[in-house]
Amino acid sequence: MLGLLLMIFQSALAQWVSPPWCPDLGLLLVVALALRWPVLTTGLFLVAMLGFAADILSGSLLGQQALLRILAFTGAFVAGQKFNLKGTWPLVIFVFSVTFIYGVTIYLSSLFFGAAVAGQVWGWLIDNFWHACINALFAPAVLSLCSRVFSWVNGQLGTERSLHMQADGGSI
Repeated sequence: MLGLLLMIFQSALAQWVSPPWCPDLGLLLVVALALRWPVLTTGLFLVAMLGFAADILSGSLLGQQALLRILAFTGAFVAGQKFNLKGTWPLVIFVFSVTFIYGVTIYLSSLFFGAAVAGQVWGWLIDNFWHACINALFAPAVLSLCSRVFSWVNGQLGTERSLHMQADGGSI
């Protein structure tokens, strides 16, 4: 439900703010789910449903957004277990990189299907950079909001997953 509300809010916001300057709230929700959701399988199902809803609302290839959001969720889920993304700066840098890679894959897939023009790479790349910056700036607020909603729905879902530290008997 939160995902659909964020997509509706984003489409309303896009009427006043041009696309490079409008944050991708759906992708930020995917990252928030990946960093806070305790179980991979149910998280993948939720993200796939959000991706298909985004496909239907945006008119893109059916399954494109779903596949990219599943990949983003999986990458963020694994990164959330391996790296400490609890601070603001690590989260901002991580969301910037996820958004930039997400944009590159959308451009490459649209280039593959003939929807993008190959000669407009630099203009697109600059817009993708600014879009990644905007998403990174909004990431801490969206993650905080999602964490509060998760804890309101069910106390266990809002809890932060612990980092998996491997303590072996290696040399010091």
